[in-house]
Amino acid sequence: MTEIAEKKYTLPTEIFAEGYDVFRKRHTHIGRRITPLLFLTAAVIFIILAVTAPDRTVFHVLAFASLAFAFMEWYNPKKLRRMIVDAHGEQENTVYTLSADSEKVVISTVPQEEGEEIAPSVIPVDGNFGVSEHERLFLLSSGEEVFYIVPKEIFTAEEIEFMRNLGRADGDTL
Repeated sequence: MTEIAEKKYTLPTEIFAEGYDVFRKRHTHIGRRITPLLFLTAAVIFIILAVTAPDRTVFHVLAFASLAFAFMEWYNPKKLRRMIVDAHGEQENTVYTLSADSEKVVISTVPQEEGEEIAPSVIPVDGNFGVSEHERLFLLSSGEEVFYIVPKEIFTAEEIEFMRNLGRADGDTL
C-alpha cells in the first residue's frame, strides 16, 4: 500500500488525553522533571537551617518559598494538561479527515456549516516527522511543537502497517 485515501474520524477525549500524555512524556525536557526536586532539596536544607537557627526568619521565608516553587513546578504541568483535555472535550464531536502518502499527511477539519472553509494541515514526511504507535492511537508529530492524535480504530490492518512505516527512510518494518 502506498497511500491512505481520505478517512473520516472523531477523536474521543480519552484517546486525546492518552495521546497528549505520550507526547508530553516524549517532549518534556529533563529539566522540567528535575526542577521540583531541586526546590524540594532547597526547602529541606532551609528547614534544617530554620530549626537549627530559629531566630533567623530568612530561613523560614526561604523554606516556604522553596516549597511553594516546588509545588508550582509540579502542579502547573498537571493543570495545563487538564485545561487542554477539557478544551478538547468541548470539541469532541468534531469530524476530521486524514489522507496520507509517502510524502505528506493531510489532516483537516470537516466544516460544520455549509460554505465554511477550513485550511487543511499538511505535514511533510521529512526528517522532523515522526509516527509513534500505541495501543489505541497513532501519534504523528512534526518537531516538538506540532502533534496529531489519530485513533487506530479507523484503519484497516494494511493501513496500520502503512502508518507504522510512514516516515521511515529505509522502509523496513518494525
